[in-house]
Amino acid sequence: MKSFLRWFLDHPLSTLMLYLALILFGVVSFPRLKGEYLPTILFPEVRVVCEFENISAEEIERQVTVPLENVLSGVSGVKELESLSRQGISSILLRFSWGTDSYKAALEVREKIDSAYPYLPHGIEKPLVFTERGENEALFILVLRPKEGTSIQELDRTIRYDLKTRLMQVEGIGTVRLRGITSPEVKVLLDPDTCTAAGLALNEVPSLLASSVFELPIGKVNEGGKEHLIKASTDTVDLSALQRIAVPVESGSFLSLGEIAEVRLGHAERTSFFSYNGEPCVGAFLWPSPEEGTLNASRTLRRELTDIRRNYANDIEIIFLEDGAERIRSAFRELAISLILGSAAAFLVMVIFLRSLSSAVILLSSLPAAIIPIFFFQYLFGLSLNVMSLTGIAIGIGMIVDNSIVVLERIQGRRDHAAIAEGVLEMGSSTFGSTMTTLLVFLPIVFVPGIIGILFRELAITISLLLIFSFLVSMSLTPALYVLISPKTKESSSKKIFDRAESVYGKLLHALIARPFMIILLIIISFAALFGLAKVLPKETMPSVPEGRLQLSLSLPADTPFDGVEAAAERFLQAVGEAEGISGGYAYTGYEADNPLERAKKESSLNDIFFTFFYAPQTYQREAILKAHIEREAAILSVGKLSWPDSSDPISRLLSKGKEIRLRFSGRERENVLQEARAYRSQLLQEAPESDPRLEESGGYTELRLVPDQLACRNSGITPSAIAGTLKGLVEGSLVGTITLRDEEIDIRVQIAGYDRLSRRQVEAIPLQTQNGFVKLGNMVRFERLPKQRDLYRYNRVPSILLFVKDGNNTVQTGQSSTTGIKRERLDQSSFAESMRAIIGTFAIALVLMYLFLGAQFESFSAPLLLMIVLPLSACGSFLFLTVTGRSLNINSGIGILILFGTAINTTIILKASFLHSRNREELIRMAGGRLRPVFLTTATTVTALLPLMLNGSPEATLQAHTATSVIGGLLIGTVLSLLIFPALDYVTKHGNR
Repeated sequence: MKSFLRWFLDHPLSTLMLYLALILFGVVSFPRLKGEYLPTILFPEVRVVCEFENISAEEIERQVTVPLENVLSGVSGVKELESLSRQGISSILLRFSWGTDSYKAALEVREKIDSAYPYLPHGIEKPLVFTERGENEALFILVLRPKEGTSIQELDRTIRYDLKTRLMQVEGIGTVRLRGITSPEVKVLLDPDTCTAAGLALNEVPSLLASSVFELPIGKVNEGGKEHLIKASTDTVDLSALQRIAVPVESGSFLSLGEIAEVRLGHAERTSFFSYNGEPCVGAFLWPSPEEGTLNASRTLRRELTDIRRNYANDIEIIFLEDGAERIRSAFRELAISLILGSAAAFLVMVIFLRSLSSAVILLSSLPAAIIPIFFFQYLFGLSLNVMSLTGIAIGIGMIVDNSIVVLERIQGRRDHAAIAEGVLEMGSSTFGSTMTTLLVFLPIVFVPGIIGILFRELAITISLLLIFSFLVSMSLTPALYVLISPKTKESSSKKIFDRAESVYGKLLHALIARPFMIILLIIISFAALFGLAKVLPKETMPSVPEGRLQLSLSLPADTPFDGVEAAAERFLQAVGEAEGISGGYAYTGYEADNPLERAKKESSLNDIFFTFFYAPQTYQREAILKAHIEREAAILSVGKLSWPDSSDPISRLLSKGKEIRLRFSGRERENVLQEARAYRSQLLQEAPESDPRLEESGGYTELRLVPDQLACRNSGITPSAIAGTLKGLVEGSLVGTITLRDEEIDIRVQIAGYDRLSRRQVEAIPLQTQNGFVKLGNMVRFERLPKQRDLYRYNRVPSILLFVKDGNNTVQTGQSSTTGIKRERLDQSSFAESMRAIIGTFAIALVLMYLFLGAQFESFSAPLLLMIVLPLSACGSFLFLTVTGRSLNINSGIGILILFGTAINTTIILKASFLHSRNREELIRMAGGRLRPVFLTTATTVTALLPLMLNGSPEATLQAHTATSVIGGLLIGTVLSLLIFPALDYVTKHGNR
């Protein structure tokens, strides 16, 4: 090892060039890293979606969902099955254990589906299989607003085919979904009275029209030695030609289609809308491709939008409404500012106390030498540049220079290479020990399974790399630069201060050693403060971060027509948008008609409206007032049931820990499950009305069931199925062909006039042709009213329903009913408990590894226990600073405490290494006092480096401010208590108070 060190000392310029090369690799790698807010998360989940148009939710569940569940439950490794059945579609979500390759699981799922598909109902679409990713929210939202004088209907083809395709061609954009778009459709609206008067049966028109609108390849003919294709086609090139189609009537004559029906260009049934500031627009929701990352995709999209806007400037105004990369940029910017300010503050501290600019420069050089090469290794390991990894860098600034300070302090004044190497080796054991103990704290995180491991693995890897480079720099670059620069130290007032501090410190140690009960008293007080502060300290999953926007949803009754949903959204947007502080907002609902995956999600219901309102940063403190105003407006307008999202923080959502408690009721019989859930909801309302319990019921509605009169059908010579088919074709409509308009193939649909607002009485008046002439439908059938649910949920192959209760209610109970067998499970508690078990397990493993390493380093069973006394003392300081600054105990502050455990123990390691072979009290006190200067400098540089991060009041730095507060408080209090308690305790345990 000594010869290895001598090489760096004998070749200082080569050493410098080596680190400059590593820095260059890091600089080149930095722009190639993917920029994300959080590490990329691939959930071990597979979703199966199956469409069966126009089939009720009950039939979908019985004929599709249950058979598929029975087959898919046999997929290897599946832990949970969740299903949703709604009209026309079935969705089944399969969850696997963390670590499962979802793509391999999807292959097995497809094999199971292939074996089951032949046994599903005839005419059903083959089930589709999708792998699940992390966030469901689109990261980019564009508003496509028609220019004055044009409408969405006029621009639908331009948006659907041209603009959407252009957006998908942008490098880095993986998915584009449109909401608010309308697809054109030619409507042939039959007039029942006119048709009946002409003796024309309504159900005959679709087949007659289909035979008059077609384009059919016939074959080939040879003419003049050349081969020609023959195609038969009707001459329907526009709506007027369609209106002229002759329809035979009872008298033997013909009527034109335009005489018995209104023929016009309309739009297909709408499945979504989007409103911006109360104005109907089209919303383009974009997701970045996983390969490019959010930052690169945003950068490319903004650049390409310049050309896109220019190309569509005459028709469409394109507004970049939401940019998911902005949050990342803001977080990166705040972290970069804190990093620069922290580095400057640490440099200033070093200059003041070392009284040598060259020595401070040597120490400052360890920052770029340790930080910048990290980007190269992140690139090699396929890591992204995210808030977690940057937090590791920002928190690690103060720790990086610690090893170099200890080494430089030891070799000050030495000029001979052998003496310098000797000094470096003397401190190598302590710096290696402190580096390893910190590494051992983070090593277990790399192996933690589940969401916790994924979220914090990159943080652990980044800090671990920083610590390794910090140690290598202190052992190589720092002594090499010392040889190159040969700094000269000056006698200063700081030395006199340290001399006086050592004198006072020695007296305090002497008093503590002489009075062991004072040591015990200090420890008892520290532990009492630790438990007391832990009890009163606010606790939450993640700190609350104001984002400048409010998100909420409104659930309308299931029988609300689409026009009513849209009108309610526009009224609410207008009412809330007039509030002081609100700068705008948008609303949307529904899904893209040709996207079964979107349609299969719970949130795609056409009766659930999602709102986002923006407010200025200066009104952050008025967020609660704005929420109260929105709730009042919802109550006044009575537009629906208002609900706030479970959490605005993505980490809390990933951990299933939000502002509401979620209870799942499940059992064999759906009716019993519903009754149990409703009864428990009523009980909670009586016991704690403020808990505001609400069921996940999709909204009940009344289904009108048409039941043909068998006797009347037999007497009229018409079958019940013919009645149902006729009515279906007239109300829902029949597609009879296509027509080319505006260079686009557009469907032709035949329907009865007023199909979108038919009353029951009008349906009963629809004429049916029988062998006895025309008879009103009402004479052939009767109607029955049946209560129905829009969506049917199942969990692990049995019916289920969720109950949401406001958090803070401790009266909720879980378990299984002994009478009904209904199981009640608290989801947020189980998911978060699993995460907390992983965190606690990580702490426990880290402590065990730390004990084992320290025991090996000092060849002792008891020494590690004394060294680790600093851990609870430091935690006490963290809790105190969190309480004083009004911050909470959360995952981020917990990370700070974890970091603290790895750094605070460095003080006791340095002290132990210095008086390891002390023979008496005076020698121990003298040696401990000699370590006061490096301990102070390492603590001061770490604290000052983190201080800008702690004091940063911007919302973007809130998460990291909690981490910095934990570290600073723990270091300050823990270092002081360790300096006092550890040397005295170590001496008393060995020699008593002699």
